[in-house]
Amino acid sequence: MNASLQDKPYSHKVNVYSTQNLLAASLHPQTYENKPKIKQMQERTGLDLKPIYQEDGKSQFTKVSFDERFALYRDIAEQMWSVESLKELV
Repeated sequence: MNASLQDKPYSHKVNVYSTQNLLAASLHPQTYENKPKIKQMQERTGLDLKPIYQEDGKSQFTKVSFDERFALYRDIAEQMWSVESLKELV
């Protein structure tokens, strides 16, 4: 997906992301509209899913955005690879 978007600005890419998998789509606020399962998942997991989007078309993926997104990915990995999660597999 990103390869086809090449050097398009983030403000364009984020609209395309809204039609992709949940992790990519979570960058766009439309993903959260009328979707109680996402809110339930956030409450259950404590994951800080939130859009990185501005209505004015000036959305930017900044250093702060990167740090927040990195923390989210780290939290997902920690939950997936926790001892408790791994015990559920065996």
